[in-house]
Amino acid sequence: MEIDLLRESVARSLEGAWPALTPLEAGEDTDRVRTLWRVLAAAGQTGLAATADDFGLVGAVSVCMEHGRAASPAPIVPTVLLNHAVSLGASAPAMLNGVGEGAILPAIAYGAFDGDASAGSAELVSGKLSGALRFVEDVGSASHLAVFTADGIAIVTADGDGATLTPEVGLNIPPFHRVAFDRAPAQLLALDRDALEKLATMARLLYVARALGAARRAFTLVLEHVSTRKQFGRLLAQFQAMQHKLANAEIALRGTEELVLYAAKLFDVDEGDWRVFAEAAVAFGSTYLRQTSIETHHAFGAVGYAEEHEAPRHFRRIHADCCRMGGAIRAQQALVRLLAKREGEVMPGFWLGKRAEAFRAELREWLAANWTQADRAAERKRPRKDQGISAEFSRKLGEGGLLSLTWPDENGVAAKGPREQLVLVEEMEAAGAPTMLTSAASWLMAPEIIRHGTPELKAEMLPALRRGEVYAALGYSEPEAGSDLSSLRTRAVREGDDYLITGQKLWGTMTDRATHILLAARTDPEIQPKSKGISLFIVPTNLPGITIQPQMAFYGHLLHTVL
Repeated sequence: MEIDLLRESVARSLEGAWPALTPLEAGEDTDRVRTLWRVLAAAGQTGLAATADDFGLVGAVSVCMEHGRAASPAPIVPTVLLNHAVSLGASAPAMLNGVGEGAILPAIAYGAFDGDASAGSAELVSGKLSGALRFVEDVGSASHLAVFTADGIAIVTADGDGATLTPEVGLNIPPFHRVAFDRAPAQLLALDRDALEKLATMARLLYVARALGAARRAFTLVLEHVSTRKQFGRLLAQFQAMQHKLANAEIALRGTEELVLYAAKLFDVDEGDWRVFAEAAVAFGSTYLRQTSIETHHAFGAVGYAEEHEAPRHFRRIHADCCRMGGAIRAQQALVRLLAKREGEVMPGFWLGKRAEAFRAELREWLAANWTQADRAAERKRPRKDQGISAEFSRKLGEGGLLSLTWPDENGVAAKGPREQLVLVEEMEAAGAPTMLTSAASWLMAPEIIRHGTPELKAEMLPALRRGEVYAALGYSEPEAGSDLSSLRTRAVREGDDYLITGQKLWGTMTDRATHILLAARTDPEIQPKSKGISLFIVPTNLPGITIQPQMAFYGHLLHTVL
Protein backbone atom coordinates (compact mmCIF):
# COMPACT_ATOMS: atom_id res chain seq x y z
CA MET A 1 0.00 0.00 0.00
CA GLU A 2 2.79 2.44 0.88
CA ILE A 3 4.52 1.70 -2.42
CA ASP A 4 1.29 2.39 -4.30
CA LEU A 5 0.96 5.73 -2.52
CA LEU A 6 4.59 6.50 -3.35
CA ARG A 7 4.01 5.82 -7.03
CA GLU A 8 0.87 7.94 -7.05
CA SER A 9 2.76 10.79 -5.41
CA VAL A 10 5.61 10.56 -7.94
CA ALA A 11 3.17 10.40 -10.84
CA ARG A 12 1.41 13.55 -9.62
CA SER A 13 4.71 15.40 -9.22
CA LEU A 14 5.83 14.47 -12.71
CA GLU A 15 2.46 15.23 -14.26
CA GLY A 16 2.72 18.79 -13.06
CA ALA A 17 6.45 19.33 -13.60
CA TRP A 18 7.06 17.21 -16.71
CA PRO A 19 3.78 16.59 -18.57
CA ALA A 20 3.50 13.98 -21.31
CA LEU A 21 3.44 16.57 -24.09
CA THR A 22 6.71 18.17 -22.98
CA PRO A 23 8.79 18.59 -26.16
CA LEU A 24 11.58 16.08 -26.68
CA GLU A 25 14.10 18.92 -26.87
CA ALA A 26 13.23 19.95 -23.30
CA GLY A 27 15.32 17.06 -22.07
CA GLU A 28 18.40 18.88 -23.33
CA ASP A 29 17.37 22.18 -21.75
CA THR A 30 19.54 22.46 -18.64
CA ASP A 31 17.33 25.06 -17.00
CA ARG A 32 14.18 22.96 -17.53
CA VAL A 33 15.84 19.88 -16.05
CA ARG A 34 17.15 21.77 -13.02
CA THR A 35 13.69 23.25 -12.44
CA LEU A 36 12.24 19.75 -12.60
CA TRP A 37 14.83 18.59 -10.07
CA ARG A 38 13.88 21.32 -7.61
CA VAL A 39 10.22 20.24 -7.83
CA LEU A 40 11.17 16.61 -7.23
CA ALA A 41 13.42 17.61 -4.34
CA ALA A 42 10.50 19.44 -2.72
CA ALA A 43 8.48 16.22 -3.08
CA GLY A 44 11.23 14.24 -1.32
CA GLN A 45 12.34 12.13 -4.30
CA THR A 46 15.98 13.20 -4.17
CA GLY A 47 16.40 11.55 -0.76
CA LEU A 48 15.48 8.07 -2.00
CA ALA A 49 18.22 5.64 -0.98
CA ALA A 50 16.92 2.07 -1.46
CA THR A 51 17.26 1.39 2.25
CA ALA A 52 14.84 -0.24 4.68
CA ASP A 53 14.06 3.17 6.18
CA ASP A 54 13.30 4.68 2.78
CA PHE A 55 10.91 2.32 0.91
CA GLY A 56 13.79 0.00 0.02
CA LEU A 57 14.83 -1.01 -3.47
CA VAL A 58 11.17 -1.80 -4.20
CA GLY A 59 10.45 1.88 -3.70
CA ALA A 60 13.39 2.91 -5.86
CA VAL A 61 12.43 0.71 -8.81
CA SER A 62 8.81 1.85 -8.47
CA VAL A 63 9.91 5.49 -8.67
CA CYS A 64 12.06 4.69 -11.70
CA MET A 65 9.05 3.11 -13.43
CA GLU A 66 7.17 6.38 -13.00
CA HIS A 67 10.09 8.40 -14.34
CA GLY A 68 10.22 6.10 -17.34
CA ARG A 69 6.49 6.49 -17.89
CA ALA A 70 6.89 10.27 -17.93
CA ALA A 71 10.05 10.23 -20.09
CA SER A 72 11.65 12.23 -17.28
CA PRO A 73 15.31 13.29 -17.73
CA ALA A 74 15.79 13.71 -13.97
CA PRO A 75 18.94 11.95 -12.65
CA ILE A 76 16.99 9.66 -10.34
CA VAL A 77 19.22 6.59 -10.83
CA PRO A 78 22.55 8.19 -9.87
CA THR A 79 20.84 9.90 -6.93
CA VAL A 80 19.47 6.63 -5.56
CA LEU A 81 22.86 4.96 -5.98
CA LEU A 82 24.83 7.74 -4.30
CA ASN A 83 22.37 7.97 -1.42
CA HIS A 84 22.60 4.22 -0.99
CA ALA A 85 26.40 4.27 -1.21
CA VAL A 86 26.48 6.71 1.68
CA SER A 87 24.12 4.43 3.64
CA LEU A 88 26.61 1.57 3.27
CA GLY A 89 28.78 3.34 5.82
CA ALA A 90 31.14 5.13 3.49
CA SER A 91 32.33 8.53 4.63
CA ALA A 92 30.67 11.00 2.26
CA PRO A 93 32.96 13.61 0.64
CA ALA A 94 32.04 17.23 1.17
CA MET A 95 31.19 17.47 -2.52
CA LEU A 96 28.20 15.17 -1.92
CA ASN A 97 26.63 17.41 0.70
CA GLY A 98 23.15 18.17 -0.46
CA VAL A 99 22.48 15.17 -2.70
CA GLY A 100 19.55 14.08 -0.57
CA GLU A 101 18.17 17.64 -0.48
CA GLY A 102 18.43 18.03 -4.25
CA ALA A 103 21.08 20.75 -3.98
CA ILE A 104 23.26 19.01 -6.55
CA LEU A 105 22.46 17.07 -9.73
CA PRO A 106 24.70 14.02 -10.12
CA ALA A 107 25.77 12.08 -13.20
CA ILE A 108 27.41 8.68 -12.84
CA ALA A 109 30.03 6.78 -14.86
CA TYR A 110 30.47 3.08 -14.10
CA GLY A 111 33.80 2.65 -15.87
CA ALA A 112 35.27 -0.82 -15.37
CA PHE A 113 32.06 -1.85 -13.51
CA ASP A 114 29.82 -0.93 -16.43
CA GLY A 115 29.72 -4.34 -18.10
CA ASP A 116 30.38 -2.90 -21.56
CA ALA A 117 33.97 -3.41 -22.67
CA SER A 118 34.05 -0.01 -24.38
CA ALA A 119 32.83 1.94 -21.33
CA GLY A 120 36.39 2.91 -20.36
CA SER A 121 37.86 3.39 -16.90
CA ALA A 122 39.42 5.98 -14.61
CA GLU A 123 42.02 5.98 -11.83
CA LEU A 124 42.29 8.17 -8.76
CA VAL A 125 45.86 8.96 -7.63
CA SER A 126 46.61 11.43 -4.86
CA GLY A 127 43.22 13.10 -5.23
CA LYS A 128 43.54 13.50 -9.01
CA LEU A 129 41.32 11.59 -11.44
CA SER A 130 42.52 10.55 -14.89
CA GLY A 131 40.93 8.38 -17.55
CA ALA A 132 38.28 8.27 -20.28
CA LEU A 133 34.73 7.01 -20.01
CA ARG A 134 31.72 6.60 -22.28
CA PHE A 135 27.92 6.23 -22.01
CA VAL A 136 27.64 8.77 -19.20
CA GLU A 137 24.07 10.01 -18.78
CA ASP A 138 22.74 13.25 -17.25
CA VAL A 139 26.01 15.12 -17.90
CA GLY A 140 24.45 18.15 -19.59
CA SER A 141 22.60 19.28 -16.48
CA ALA A 142 24.90 17.72 -13.88
CA SER A 143 26.65 19.69 -11.18
CA HIS A 144 28.83 16.72 -10.13
CA LEU A 145 30.16 13.56 -11.74
CA ALA A 146 30.43 10.30 -9.76
CA VAL A 147 32.97 7.91 -11.24
CA PHE A 148 33.50 4.27 -10.27
CA THR A 149 37.17 3.48 -9.63
CA ALA A 150 39.01 0.54 -8.08
CA ASP A 151 38.92 2.26 -4.66
CA GLY A 152 35.37 3.56 -4.64
CA ILE A 153 33.44 6.42 -6.23
CA ALA A 154 35.39 9.56 -7.16
CA ILE A 155 33.35 12.77 -7.02
CA VAL A 156 34.28 15.52 -9.47
CA THR A 157 32.76 18.94 -10.08
CA ALA A 158 31.25 18.83 -13.56
CA ASP A 159 32.59 22.25 -14.61
CA GLY A 160 35.89 21.87 -12.79
CA ASP A 161 39.41 21.74 -14.18
CA GLY A 162 40.63 18.61 -15.95
CA ALA A 163 37.25 17.37 -17.19
CA THR A 164 36.25 17.36 -20.86
CA LEU A 165 32.64 16.51 -21.73
CA THR A 166 31.67 15.52 -25.29
CA PRO A 167 28.10 14.54 -26.31
CA GLU A 168 27.68 11.35 -28.34
CA VAL A 169 25.14 10.82 -31.10
CA GLY A 170 22.67 8.08 -30.20
CA LEU A 171 19.12 7.20 -29.27
CA ASN A 172 19.27 8.61 -25.76
CA ILE A 173 17.94 12.14 -25.21
CA PRO A 174 19.51 13.87 -23.34
CA PRO A 175 22.53 12.31 -25.08
CA PHE A 176 25.17 10.16 -23.46
CA HIS A 177 28.56 11.83 -23.13
CA ARG A 178 32.20 10.90 -23.43
CA VAL A 179 34.04 12.18 -20.39
CA ALA A 180 37.81 12.56 -20.25
CA PHE A 181 39.68 13.39 -17.05
CA ASP A 182 43.20 14.75 -16.92
CA ARG A 183 44.22 14.98 -13.27
CA ALA A 184 40.85 16.43 -12.31
CA PRO A 185 40.54 17.25 -8.58
CA ALA A 186 38.31 14.61 -6.95
CA GLN A 187 37.15 13.37 -3.57
CA LEU A 188 36.70 9.69 -2.80
CA LEU A 189 33.67 7.85 -1.46
CA ALA A 190 35.59 4.77 -0.35
CA LEU A 191 33.91 1.43 -1.18
CA ASP A 192 35.24 -2.06 -1.72
CA ARG A 193 34.75 -4.05 -4.91
CA ASP A 194 31.77 -6.01 -3.60
CA ALA A 195 29.93 -2.80 -2.76
CA LEU A 196 30.66 -1.35 -6.19
CA GLU A 197 29.45 -4.54 -7.89
CA LYS A 198 26.32 -4.38 -5.77
CA LEU A 199 25.68 -0.79 -6.83
CA ALA A 200 26.23 -1.67 -10.50
CA THR A 201 23.73 -4.51 -10.25
CA MET A 202 21.24 -2.16 -8.60
CA ALA A 203 21.79 0.32 -11.42
CA ARG A 204 20.98 -2.28 -14.08
CA LEU A 205 17.77 -3.17 -12.27
CA LEU A 206 16.82 0.51 -11.96
CA TYR A 207 17.41 1.12 -15.67
CA VAL A 208 15.26 -1.86 -16.63
CA ALA A 209 12.56 -0.55 -14.27
CA ARG A 210 12.71 2.82 -15.98
CA ALA A 211 12.49 1.16 -19.40
CA LEU A 212 9.52 -0.84 -18.12
CA GLY A 213 7.72 2.37 -17.19
CA ALA A 214 8.33 3.74 -20.69
CA ALA A 215 7.19 0.50 -22.30
CA ARG A 216 4.02 0.39 -20.20
CA ARG A 217 3.17 3.99 -21.14
CA ALA A 218 3.75 3.32 -24.85
CA PHE A 219 1.64 0.17 -24.62
CA THR A 220 -1.22 2.11 -23.00
CA LEU A 221 -1.06 4.64 -25.83
CA VAL A 222 -1.07 1.97 -28.52
CA LEU A 223 -4.07 0.22 -26.99
CA GLU A 224 -5.97 3.48 -27.35
CA HIS A 225 -4.68 3.83 -30.92
CA VAL A 226 -5.73 0.39 -32.17
CA SER A 227 -9.14 0.78 -30.52
CA THR A 228 -9.93 3.86 -32.62
CA ARG A 229 -7.83 3.56 -35.78
CA LYS A 230 -9.37 1.78 -38.76
CA GLN A 231 -7.66 0.05 -41.69
CA PHE A 232 -9.46 -1.78 -44.49
CA GLY A 233 -12.78 -0.95 -42.86
CA ARG A 234 -11.96 -2.57 -39.50
CA LEU A 235 -10.50 -1.40 -36.24
CA LEU A 236 -6.86 -2.42 -35.92
CA ALA A 237 -7.75 -4.13 -32.63
CA GLN A 238 -10.03 -6.53 -34.54
CA PHE A 239 -7.20 -8.13 -36.52
CA GLN A 240 -6.02 -11.39 -34.97
CA ALA A 241 -2.38 -10.69 -35.78
CA MET A 242 -2.64 -7.41 -33.86
CA GLN A 243 -4.32 -9.15 -30.92
CA HIS A 244 -1.51 -11.73 -30.75
CA LYS A 245 1.15 -9.03 -31.00
CA LEU A 246 -0.33 -7.02 -28.15
CA ALA A 247 -1.06 -10.09 -26.01
CA ASN A 248 2.62 -11.04 -26.24
CA ALA A 249 3.57 -7.49 -25.29
CA GLU A 250 1.34 -7.62 -22.20
CA ILE A 251 2.95 -10.90 -21.13
CA ALA A 252 6.42 -9.36 -21.53
CA LEU A 253 5.45 -6.29 -19.50
CA ARG A 254 3.93 -8.30 -16.68
CA GLY A 255 6.79 -10.78 -16.63
CA THR A 256 9.39 -8.03 -16.45
CA GLU A 257 7.53 -6.23 -13.66
CA GLU A 258 7.22 -9.41 -11.60
CA LEU A 259 10.94 -10.16 -11.94
CA VAL A 260 12.05 -6.60 -11.21
CA LEU A 261 9.88 -6.25 -8.11
CA TYR A 262 10.74 -9.73 -6.84
CA ALA A 263 14.48 -9.08 -7.16
CA ALA A 264 14.00 -5.78 -5.31
CA LYS A 265 12.00 -7.48 -2.54
CA LEU A 266 14.77 -10.04 -2.03
CA PHE A 267 17.31 -7.22 -1.86
CA ASP A 268 15.25 -5.47 0.81
CA VAL A 269 15.18 -8.58 3.03
CA ASP A 270 18.88 -9.24 2.40
CA GLU A 271 18.20 -12.52 0.61
CA GLY A 272 21.29 -13.86 -1.13
CA ASP A 273 19.40 -14.86 -4.27
CA TRP A 274 18.54 -11.25 -5.08
CA ARG A 275 21.43 -11.06 -7.57
CA VAL A 276 20.15 -14.15 -9.38
CA PHE A 277 16.74 -12.61 -9.84
CA ALA A 278 18.21 -9.19 -10.64
CA GLU A 279 20.25 -10.67 -13.49
CA ALA A 280 17.21 -12.68 -14.62
CA ALA A 281 15.13 -9.49 -14.63
CA VAL A 282 17.75 -7.66 -16.68
CA ALA A 283 18.18 -10.57 -19.11
CA PHE A 284 14.44 -11.00 -19.59
CA GLY A 285 13.49 -7.33 -19.51
CA SER A 286 16.30 -6.13 -21.77
CA THR A 287 15.24 -8.66 -24.39
CA TYR A 288 11.47 -8.48 -24.24
CA LEU A 289 10.99 -4.80 -23.50
CA ARG A 290 12.90 -4.04 -26.69
CA GLN A 291 10.73 -6.52 -28.58
CA THR A 292 7.62 -4.96 -27.05
CA SER A 293 8.82 -1.52 -28.07
CA ILE A 294 9.27 -2.65 -31.67
CA GLU A 295 5.83 -4.29 -31.72
CA THR A 296 4.30 -1.14 -30.26
CA HIS A 297 5.89 0.93 -33.02
CA HIS A 298 4.60 -1.49 -35.65
CA ALA A 299 1.10 -1.06 -34.25
CA PHE A 300 1.38 2.73 -34.32
CA GLY A 301 2.59 2.74 -37.90
CA ALA A 302 3.76 6.11 -39.18
CA VAL A 303 2.34 7.88 -36.12
CA GLY A 304 5.08 6.35 -33.98
CA TYR A 305 7.83 8.00 -36.02
CA ALA A 306 6.68 11.58 -35.51
CA GLU A 307 8.78 13.25 -32.80
CA GLU A 308 5.87 15.40 -31.64
CA HIS A 309 4.17 12.17 -30.53
CA GLU A 310 5.08 10.51 -27.23
CA ALA A 311 5.98 7.18 -28.84
CA PRO A 312 9.50 8.07 -30.09
CA ARG A 313 10.72 9.26 -26.70
CA HIS A 314 9.62 5.98 -25.10
CA PHE A 315 11.23 4.01 -27.93
CA ARG A 316 14.49 5.86 -27.29
CA ARG A 317 14.34 5.33 -23.55
CA ILE A 318 13.61 1.62 -23.78
CA HIS A 319 16.41 0.78 -26.19
CA ALA A 320 18.96 3.04 -24.52
CA ASP A 321 18.26 1.64 -21.05
CA CYS A 322 18.05 -2.00 -22.15
CA CYS A 323 21.29 -1.93 -24.16
CA ARG A 324 23.45 -0.16 -21.60
CA MET A 325 25.79 -1.76 -19.05
CA GLY A 326 26.22 -4.90 -21.16
CA GLY A 327 22.51 -5.41 -21.80
CA ALA A 328 20.90 -8.83 -22.00
CA ILE A 329 24.05 -10.71 -23.08
CA ARG A 330 26.07 -9.65 -20.05
CA ALA A 331 23.12 -10.43 -17.77
CA GLN A 332 22.73 -13.90 -19.27
CA GLN A 333 26.41 -14.62 -18.78
CA ALA A 334 26.30 -13.36 -15.19
CA LEU A 335 23.23 -15.48 -14.50
CA VAL A 336 24.99 -18.60 -15.76
CA ARG A 337 27.98 -17.90 -13.50
CA LEU A 338 25.74 -17.37 -10.47
CA LEU A 339 23.78 -20.56 -11.10
CA ALA A 340 26.96 -22.57 -11.66
CA LYS A 341 28.03 -21.73 -8.10
CA ARG A 342 24.82 -23.01 -6.56
CA GLU A 343 24.52 -26.36 -4.88
CA GLY A 344 21.38 -28.47 -5.15
CA GLU A 345 18.65 -26.70 -7.09
CA VAL A 346 20.00 -24.89 -10.12
CA MET A 347 17.40 -22.11 -10.23
CA PRO A 348 15.88 -20.72 -7.03
CA GLY A 349 12.12 -20.51 -7.04
CA PHE A 350 9.81 -17.63 -6.30
CA TRP A 351 8.74 -17.40 -2.67
CA LEU A 352 4.97 -17.80 -2.82
CA GLY A 353 4.18 -17.21 0.85
CA LYS A 354 4.20 -19.31 4.03
CA ARG A 355 1.12 -21.38 3.20
CA ALA A 356 2.25 -22.20 -0.31
CA GLU A 357 5.81 -23.02 0.73
CA ALA A 358 4.56 -25.22 3.59
CA PHE A 359 2.47 -27.08 1.03
CA ARG A 360 5.57 -27.38 -1.19
CA ALA A 361 7.40 -29.15 1.63
CA GLU A 362 4.45 -31.52 2.16
CA LEU A 363 4.21 -32.20 -1.55
CA ARG A 364 7.89 -33.06 -1.82
CA GLU A 365 7.45 -35.59 0.97
CA TRP A 366 4.46 -37.06 -0.85
CA LEU A 367 6.43 -37.30 -4.10
CA ALA A 368 9.36 -38.97 -2.34
CA ALA A 369 6.99 -41.72 -1.23
CA ASN A 370 4.82 -41.99 -4.35
CA TRP A 371 7.19 -41.11 -7.17
CA THR A 372 10.48 -42.64 -6.17
CA GLN A 373 13.86 -42.44 -7.85
CA ALA A 374 13.25 -45.95 -9.19
CA ASP A 375 9.95 -44.77 -10.68
CA ARG A 376 11.69 -41.84 -12.31
CA ALA A 377 14.40 -44.05 -13.78
CA ALA A 378 11.80 -46.45 -15.15
CA GLU A 379 9.85 -43.54 -16.66
CA ARG A 380 12.91 -42.36 -18.58
CA LYS A 381 13.30 -45.80 -20.16
CA ARG A 382 9.75 -45.90 -21.51
CA PRO A 383 9.04 -45.08 -25.17
CA ARG A 384 8.80 -41.34 -25.63
CA LYS A 385 5.16 -41.48 -26.71
CA ASP A 386 4.23 -43.16 -23.40
CA GLN A 387 6.20 -40.89 -21.08
CA GLY A 388 4.08 -38.70 -18.83
CA ILE A 389 1.14 -41.12 -19.00
CA SER A 390 0.27 -43.37 -16.05
CA ALA A 391 -3.17 -44.48 -14.90
CA GLU A 392 -1.66 -45.81 -11.67
CA PHE A 393 -0.05 -42.48 -10.79
CA SER A 394 -3.28 -40.69 -11.70
CA ARG A 395 -5.10 -42.76 -9.10
CA LYS A 396 -2.39 -41.93 -6.54
CA LEU A 397 -2.91 -38.23 -7.26
CA GLY A 398 -6.61 -38.72 -6.59
CA GLU A 399 -6.02 -40.63 -3.37
CA GLY A 400 -3.69 -37.88 -2.19
CA GLY A 401 -6.36 -35.21 -2.82
CA LEU A 402 -4.09 -33.51 -5.34
CA LEU A 403 -6.64 -33.46 -8.16
CA SER A 404 -9.16 -31.48 -6.14
CA LEU A 405 -6.89 -29.05 -4.26
CA THR A 406 -8.86 -25.92 -5.05
CA TRP A 407 -12.36 -27.38 -5.16
CA PRO A 408 -14.77 -25.56 -2.85
CA ASP A 409 -16.47 -27.45 -0.03
CA GLU A 410 -20.19 -27.33 0.73
CA ASN A 411 -19.67 -23.83 2.16
CA GLY A 412 -17.88 -22.63 -0.96
CA VAL A 413 -14.45 -22.51 0.71
CA ALA A 414 -11.46 -24.11 -1.01
CA ALA A 415 -8.85 -25.94 1.05
CA LYS A 416 -6.05 -24.58 -1.16
CA GLY A 417 -5.68 -21.53 -3.35
CA PRO A 418 -4.07 -20.68 -6.70
CA ARG A 419 -0.59 -20.41 -5.17
CA GLU A 420 -0.77 -24.01 -3.95
CA GLN A 421 -2.04 -25.01 -7.38
CA LEU A 422 1.01 -23.32 -8.90
CA VAL A 423 3.26 -25.17 -6.43
CA LEU A 424 1.65 -28.44 -7.51
CA VAL A 425 2.39 -27.74 -11.17
CA GLU A 426 5.98 -26.64 -10.43
CA GLU A 427 6.81 -29.66 -8.29
CA MET A 428 5.20 -32.20 -10.62
CA GLU A 429 7.10 -30.77 -13.57
CA ALA A 430 10.36 -30.65 -11.62
CA ALA A 431 9.92 -34.29 -10.61
CA GLY A 432 9.00 -35.40 -14.13
CA ALA A 433 5.81 -36.93 -12.74
CA PRO A 434 3.33 -38.42 -15.26
CA THR A 435 0.39 -36.00 -15.02
CA MET A 436 -0.67 -35.80 -18.67
CA LEU A 437 -3.73 -37.99 -18.18
CA THR A 438 -5.30 -35.84 -15.49
CA SER A 439 -3.97 -32.31 -16.06
CA ALA A 440 -6.69 -31.13 -18.45
CA ALA A 441 -9.38 -32.97 -16.48
CA SER A 442 -8.52 -31.60 -13.03
CA TRP A 443 -7.23 -28.14 -14.04
CA LEU A 444 -9.68 -27.25 -16.81
CA MET A 445 -12.71 -29.55 -16.97
CA ALA A 446 -13.45 -29.85 -13.24
CA PRO A 447 -13.57 -26.07 -12.56
CA GLU A 448 -16.02 -25.63 -15.46
CA ILE A 449 -18.29 -28.36 -14.09
CA ILE A 450 -18.12 -26.95 -10.56
CA ARG A 451 -19.01 -23.47 -11.72
CA HIS A 452 -21.48 -24.13 -14.53
CA GLY A 453 -22.55 -27.78 -14.37
CA THR A 454 -26.02 -29.06 -13.51
CA PRO A 455 -26.46 -31.02 -10.29
CA GLU A 456 -26.77 -34.20 -12.37
CA LEU A 457 -23.53 -33.51 -14.24
CA LYS A 458 -21.69 -32.76 -11.00
CA ALA A 459 -22.96 -35.96 -9.39
CA GLU A 460 -21.86 -37.99 -12.40
CA MET A 461 -18.46 -36.45 -13.12
CA LEU A 462 -16.91 -34.94 -10.00
CA PRO A 463 -16.36 -38.13 -7.95
CA ALA A 464 -14.57 -39.78 -10.88
CA LEU A 465 -12.55 -36.63 -11.55
CA ARG A 466 -11.54 -36.51 -7.88
CA ARG A 467 -10.36 -40.15 -8.03
CA GLY A 468 -8.27 -39.58 -11.17
CA GLU A 469 -10.42 -41.81 -13.36
CA VAL A 470 -11.42 -39.17 -15.92
CA TYR A 471 -8.94 -38.23 -18.64
CA ALA A 472 -9.81 -35.18 -20.70
CA ALA A 473 -8.81 -33.69 -24.04
CA LEU A 474 -9.68 -30.24 -25.32
CA GLY A 475 -11.83 -29.83 -28.42
CA TYR A 476 -11.37 -26.18 -29.36
CA SER A 477 -9.22 -25.75 -32.48
CA GLU A 478 -10.61 -26.42 -35.96
CA PRO A 479 -9.21 -26.26 -39.51
CA GLU A 480 -10.36 -22.64 -39.90
CA ALA A 481 -10.60 -21.69 -36.24
CA GLY A 482 -7.35 -22.14 -34.36
CA SER A 483 -7.11 -19.66 -31.53
CA ASP A 484 -10.03 -17.69 -33.02
CA LEU A 485 -12.97 -19.50 -31.45
CA SER A 486 -15.42 -16.99 -32.88
CA SER A 487 -14.83 -18.64 -36.28
CA LEU A 488 -15.54 -22.22 -35.20
CA ARG A 489 -18.00 -24.21 -37.32
CA THR A 490 -18.71 -27.28 -35.21
CA ARG A 491 -22.49 -27.29 -34.64
CA ALA A 492 -24.56 -28.62 -31.77
CA VAL A 493 -28.26 -29.00 -32.58
CA ARG A 494 -30.71 -29.90 -29.85
CA GLU A 495 -33.05 -32.86 -30.38
CA GLY A 496 -35.20 -33.51 -27.34
CA ASP A 497 -32.93 -34.05 -24.35
CA ASP A 498 -29.83 -34.56 -26.51
CA TYR A 499 -27.55 -32.53 -28.72
CA LEU A 500 -26.27 -33.80 -32.06
CA ILE A 501 -22.77 -32.48 -32.71
CA THR A 502 -21.26 -32.25 -36.19
CA GLY A 503 -17.82 -30.92 -37.02
CA GLN A 504 -14.08 -31.44 -36.80
CA LYS A 505 -11.45 -30.64 -34.18
CA LEU A 506 -7.66 -30.48 -34.57
CA TRP A 507 -4.56 -30.67 -32.37
CA GLY A 508 -6.19 -32.73 -29.63
CA THR A 509 -3.46 -33.79 -27.19
CA MET A 510 -4.12 -37.12 -25.44
CA THR A 511 -7.41 -37.59 -27.30
CA ASP A 512 -6.67 -41.30 -27.90
CA ARG A 513 -6.34 -41.82 -24.13
CA ALA A 514 -9.13 -39.46 -23.07
CA THR A 515 -12.37 -40.65 -21.57
CA HIS A 516 -14.03 -37.30 -22.33
CA ILE A 517 -13.55 -34.27 -24.58
CA LEU A 518 -14.26 -30.74 -23.38
CA LEU A 519 -15.66 -29.55 -26.68
CA ALA A 520 -16.70 -26.10 -27.90
CA ALA A 521 -19.55 -26.02 -30.41
CA ARG A 522 -21.83 -23.39 -31.88
CA THR A 523 -25.41 -23.66 -30.62
CA ASP A 524 -26.74 -20.43 -32.15
CA PRO A 525 -25.36 -19.73 -35.65
CA GLU A 526 -27.36 -16.52 -36.09
CA ILE A 527 -26.40 -14.53 -33.00
CA GLN A 528 -23.96 -11.62 -33.37
CA PRO A 529 -21.18 -11.07 -32.59
CA LYS A 530 -19.89 -14.50 -33.53
CA SER A 531 -18.06 -14.83 -30.23
CA LYS A 532 -21.47 -15.49 -28.68
CA GLY A 533 -23.68 -18.51 -29.30
CA ILE A 534 -20.92 -20.97 -28.34
CA SER A 535 -21.34 -23.64 -25.66
CA LEU A 536 -19.07 -26.17 -23.99
CA PHE A 537 -19.97 -29.86 -23.99
CA ILE A 538 -18.45 -32.77 -22.12
CA VAL A 539 -18.47 -35.58 -24.65
CA PRO A 540 -17.56 -39.19 -23.75
CA THR A 541 -15.12 -40.49 -26.34
CA ASN A 542 -16.84 -43.90 -26.54
CA LEU A 543 -20.00 -42.51 -28.13
CA PRO A 544 -20.86 -43.65 -31.66
CA GLY A 545 -20.09 -41.21 -34.46
CA ILE A 546 -16.66 -40.14 -33.17
CA THR A 547 -13.59 -40.83 -35.30
CA ILE A 548 -10.11 -40.09 -33.95
CA GLN A 549 -7.20 -39.85 -36.38
CA PRO A 550 -3.63 -39.61 -34.98
CA GLN A 551 -0.65 -37.59 -36.18
CA MET A 552 2.77 -37.42 -34.52
CA ALA A 553 3.97 -34.12 -33.09
CA PHE A 554 7.65 -33.21 -33.00
CA TYR A 555 7.73 -33.44 -29.18
CA GLY A 556 7.09 -37.17 -29.28
CA HIS A 557 3.38 -37.40 -28.48
CA LEU A 558 0.39 -37.88 -30.75
CA LEU A 559 -1.97 -35.11 -31.73
CA HIS A 560 -5.39 -36.05 -33.02
CA THR A 561 -8.09 -34.97 -35.40
CA VAL A 562 -11.59 -35.67 -34.12
CA LEU A 563 -14.39 -36.13 -36.64
